[in-house]
Amino acid sequence: MKPFKSIQKHCLAKPGAVEDEPWPGDIVWKVKGKIFAMGGQTGVTVKSTPERQAVLTMHPKISKAAYVGRFGWVRVDIENKEDLETALDLIDESYDLITSPKRPKKSPGKSR
Repeated sequence: MKPFKSIQKHCLAKPGAVEDEPWPGDIVWKVKGKIFAMGGQTGVTVKSTPERQAVLTMHPKISKAAYVGRFGWVRVDIENKEDLETALDLIDESYDLITSPKRPKKSPGKSR
């Protein structure tokens, strides 16, 4: 199974999404200048949170991403349609993490 075309189509259908090749042979999809997915022929790497990553990596096809795993990113290895559906759902979550407005952090000592 070669999921790349499905992943590419799904990512580019997102509002404001663009495709880039920042490193030779690596395709990434960005929104607002930030990467939300990195794809290859056999899987995809997506943004998550460290808390969610701990749960996601319990899945046999999901692992902590190389280099960026310490920031919550995960890699989904895709071998079948089920894996692809999981990857597409996680792409949606990753995109939402990038595009959702961030809440301002509370200043220490200012609680109400």
